[in-house]
Amino acid sequence: MSAPYQPIDDGSGRPGRRRRAAGALLACAALVGAIVRTTGVPWAPPSALLEATPTASASMAVSMSAVQKMTWASSKPSLGLRFAQNVLSATGNTFEGTVQSVPCAEQVKVVTANLQMHWVNATARPSGVLSVEAFEALFADRVGDHSSMDIFFEFNIGFFVVDLDYFAGRLEAHGYAYLPLRWHSAWDNATYYSILANVPGTTTVVEFIGAAFGGPTSESRTARLVDPARYAAYFDDLGDGATAESYVCAKLSFPSTYPDYASLWMRQRQYMTATEIYGSAGGDESRYVLTLEGESFLQWHWVMYPPGSEAGNGASTTLKAAHEAVQEWEDYLSLLTAHTVVSPNCGFNQYLDFHPGIYPNAEGAAEGVGTLDDILYQFARDKVNFRIFHAWDKQHLYANASNSTLYIYYTMPLTGRAFQLIGTASNPWFRRNTKPWTLCSESCTSESNHAVPTDADSGHLPEPPSTSTAGDVTDGIEAASPNASATAGAYVAPPSNTSTPI
Repeated sequence: MSAPYQPIDDGSGRPGRRRRAAGALLACAALVGAIVRTTGVPWAPPSALLEATPTASASMAVSMSAVQKMTWASSKPSLGLRFAQNVLSATGNTFEGTVQSVPCAEQVKVVTANLQMHWVNATARPSGVLSVEAFEALFADRVGDHSSMDIFFEFNIGFFVVDLDYFAGRLEAHGYAYLPLRWHSAWDNATYYSILANVPGTTTVVEFIGAAFGGPTSESRTARLVDPARYAAYFDDLGDGATAESYVCAKLSFPSTYPDYASLWMRQRQYMTATEIYGSAGGDESRYVLTLEGESFLQWHWVMYPPGSEAGNGASTTLKAAHEAVQEWEDYLSLLTAHTVVSPNCGFNQYLDFHPGIYPNAEGAAEGVGTLDDILYQFARDKVNFRIFHAWDKQHLYANASNSTLYIYYTMPLTGRAFQLIGTASNPWFRRNTKPWTLCSESCTSESNHAVPTDADSGHLPEPPSTSTAGDVTDGIEAASPNASATAGAYVAPPSNTSTPI
């Protein structure tokens, strides 16, 4: 039934495919107005099948989840809260599940089945020429009335549900539009269904996936989830504990101009080592699916519709192609971060709040919180541009907050996508060079650049786990990284006119 899975090329024979010209990166200053033009594209069947047979049993250690949350920058966090309450029946503790007014910002944190969803409005931080509110308006123009598929629907968090009709009813009852799709799963030769809904006024897209649906659908010729039978089996295992409103997060999805590069980077970089479980290039879509080594239940999807894809499903052919719009967005993120993150201890921007939150090494640590010591070494080794905070709870929002918790933010080269790593550390370098977590603006000077790991810190840096498994994903990173020309242990300061929007 299934053809052998073929690992993707490491890119060594296609250097031109991996690199963007410097001029293309700088051209993203013209992003405003460019992303607004949209297109719909047809779907195509996968060109490769997963090697494994459909899952017979579905075990999931939710308490040891390596992915803790998904966060969106949002001009109106209350819209996310309303959706989570009305459709997801999301809950929170005394402080979560409400719009929190915190210094310089407002935020929402809700708890779903196996991860949290956060929305943050931190307007004190810079956003460049494209405000979050303006991007939300461009996003709404792309997804339109939910009558046809668009690449921006691939910015989604996916929930597998027991009863898809129940969630469609919840969406309809509260006035949310949705796009219904049906698709074929080659893993168990069955038909599955998805409904995609953009939360109005935000860039949040939720995809509900189920084994049955009673309403009309459009055909999606591409599978939306790898081995969906595994998630159906999970609810079967729950027995009477699974009700019509039960759901579980099954995937995080990101459109990217280079989905194959994103897959390669996640597999070879040790900051969050992943395994590719599916790769499809060709037709009307490229999709690469991975899981973190410590959490195989939640899938990461990197997706792109190739250049030249014709508009479909009634979308206007005069509007901007998916490939071009996403590349402009990625270039904007990369350049904005290069201008605003000065060093590990100074600088931030609002778009870094588009991120998943991950507990590295969580399976080997008590209470699901892993150590960041090894990752510090890897960042120092690779000269990764990152920002670190210690998460002392000075506002006393959480009764059991740990004063040892650290937040690290960094972005993937080429894609500009941000990630947050959450954990603890025994390394004294962390203690000397981190500032308290804040949602306020920061004034960064040239003196802020000194706090980076150098050879003088070598006595405090842990030994590498293995030089043989360190990986080498230099193709593309050097071309896109704002610190590519930096000397060892140094960061390139932003231009003197960083107060001017890019």
